[in-house]
Amino acid sequence: MVKSSEPQPQVCVVALNRRTGQEIVRQLKPLLEPFARVLCCTVEDTLPPRLEAKVVLTTLHSLVSVVSDRLAPGSTVMVIRRTLTRETWEKVVSLPAGIRCLVVNDCRETAEETVSLLHELGARHLDLIPYWPGMWPVPPAELAITPGEAAHVPPEIPCVLDIGPRVVDASTVADVLGCLGLIDAELHKRISSHMQQTMSHGQGLRLALGWLAEERRRTEAALDMVQVAVVAYDSQGRIVSINRVAQEGLGLPRAGLLGQYLWEVIPDLRPFLASKRCAHEEVVRVAGKHVVLNHQTVAEDAAGTSAPAGGVFTWRDASAIQALEQKVRRQLAFSGFRARYSFSDLIGEAPAFREALARARKAAQTEAPILIEGETGTGKELLAHAVHLASPRSRGPFVAVNCAALPETLLESELFGYEDGAFTGARRGGKPGLVELAHRGTLFLDEVSDLSPSLQARLLRVLQEKEVVRLGGTRLISVDIRCIAASSQPVSRLVAAGKFRADLYYRLAAVRITMPPLRERKEDIPLLVRHFLQQAGDTRELSPQVQDILMKHDWPGNVRELKNVVEYMCTMAEGAFTPRDLPADLGQQASAGVDPAGHPVPTAQGFPDADWLLGLTREDQLLISELAGVGRGRSLGRQALTARLTARDPRLTEHVIRTRLRVLAEFGLIEPGRGRRGARLTPAGWALAAKIGAATPGVLAGS
Repeated sequence: MVKSSEPQPQVCVVALNRRTGQEIVRQLKPLLEPFARVLCCTVEDTLPPRLEAKVVLTTLHSLVSVVSDRLAPGSTVMVIRRTLTRETWEKVVSLPAGIRCLVVNDCRETAEETVSLLHELGARHLDLIPYWPGMWPVPPAELAITPGEAAHVPPEIPCVLDIGPRVVDASTVADVLGCLGLIDAELHKRISSHMQQTMSHGQGLRLALGWLAEERRRTEAALDMVQVAVVAYDSQGRIVSINRVAQEGLGLPRAGLLGQYLWEVIPDLRPFLASKRCAHEEVVRVAGKHVVLNHQTVAEDAAGTSAPAGGVFTWRDASAIQALEQKVRRQLAFSGFRARYSFSDLIGEAPAFREALARARKAAQTEAPILIEGETGTGKELLAHAVHLASPRSRGPFVAVNCAALPETLLESELFGYEDGAFTGARRGGKPGLVELAHRGTLFLDEVSDLSPSLQARLLRVLQEKEVVRLGGTRLISVDIRCIAASSQPVSRLVAAGKFRADLYYRLAAVRITMPPLRERKEDIPLLVRHFLQQAGDTRELSPQVQDILMKHDWPGNVRELKNVVEYMCTMAEGAFTPRDLPADLGQQASAGVDPAGHPVPTAQGFPDADWLLGLTREDQLLISELAGVGRGRSLGRQALTARLTARDPRLTEHVIRTRLRVLAEFGLIEPGRGRRGARLTPAGWALAAKIGAATPGVLAGS
């Protein structure tokens, strides 16, 4: 124990006579010093007018009223509890049962107190009678038992058993130490040693102290396993607990730190103690090192008021935290759960495009779920990346999953994870799902419209309850995620058609953002081409002829298709870019006016810019022509229609055809098929087909 420069607290023993007081002081000094000074005052020598002591101990209950008006402010008074040594107790126990004994002491109160003590310790086999000087008549007895007061034994008693002065009970020592705030491991050893030599006033105290010692050992062992420095202090600022990490960092033995004033051991922490200020993740210097400090005071409610009763300091080496952060970042980067694109990667100045970005920037600052809609290749995933990086969750993971890329059963296990043995082939030990891995970050669900009804129900529960259950498991795992969904189909129409849950749609679409197709923002094509050329490290410029071809193309694949075209030109062109350096479909259409299959391609001259075209695209007009080709009143299924149109233009994918059929149906030009019936032209569609056929001879051949 390291001593403090502060004056030691005083313990004052108040007894009737000098002999009793000196005996008690003799017993207490080895237990309390050098932690407290033990003094003695007696009624025999006249008590001082003021007892300047932290704790005042009286030998009798009757002395409490005598000292009560002499106590200094803040003093505590208690009555000493005394017991016997084990050696003398064994002599009392060995006496024959039923023997009549006088219990002799210097006054009535101490005599009766000694009788109570013997009964409490278990001397129930003896007939005990209290006796004190002046008592008359003297009760007849075979034996006198006295605690060092043999001079007061009546001469007519033939035998005397002097058990010697009673000793201070361990419970009194513990009370004094607790009042002084001096309980620690070293003093606990002293109390335990004292108890081994005496008979405890109550056996429960021995059990309680043993239990507390075992609990303290467990607590210290647990704190030593924590890789964080922990120091706890009491209301006086003395260290009451310190773990291995803190002790090794200070370079001092633990026994030399307990009980010492914290500001003397760690002066760097003095400002926090002086102001009672709590610290949360503050970077300070402790023992010459930069650490991340946390400080929390402990409030103790006393008499209806909250007063600080101590606190706890914890800290970690700043360099260790930096190393751990780098490790986590490497692991996340290796796993791919990070966003790579920001708003600066989204190129465009078209009004519709800028409006979409403005809405996304506002939504990024909130926790609201976002639904991004738009055709394939318009940049929905890039926008999701940008929203994550601009949000408060930017330091968390960004987990993306394509709901259309995996079968339902596999997608379920990937999203929600599974426990060990959940199904045949499950990884041993189980696997966390992507929802779990997105904790404290963003979960991006691409093509969310392709989720099956069962997965829609499970996802809805996760978003509502913020909890997930792995496949084959029963444990609820809390998750904190922000969901961003994307779809190339208008989800609201799927909801109206009963193909998507309305409650999940409203949960996902707190903010709706539509990414415009490239054909609706062709003014951005030069900007995008320049950006892609810079990414490729190509400094060549587009010729007016090439730029004109790019501007006239409808870009069914949107920005993704444009990027592929630029990469193709950079690879194939040996000098300046020319129309011959474009991909075959763009180059042939521009030079020969035919598609790769050799069919005539409607051009600006073939399809005059007239009101009756209703602003339809080239794909719309080809679809009308193909449906007209099967004959009036007949229909054509989407698969057959896709096969025919793909042969004419490979860029007309099933997705593009499905999208354009929906648009034509809205114009009232086709009647969409149900089941196997397929689609067919309406009367308005046949009227338009006739005009298209008149403008482009041969298109309606076979109708």
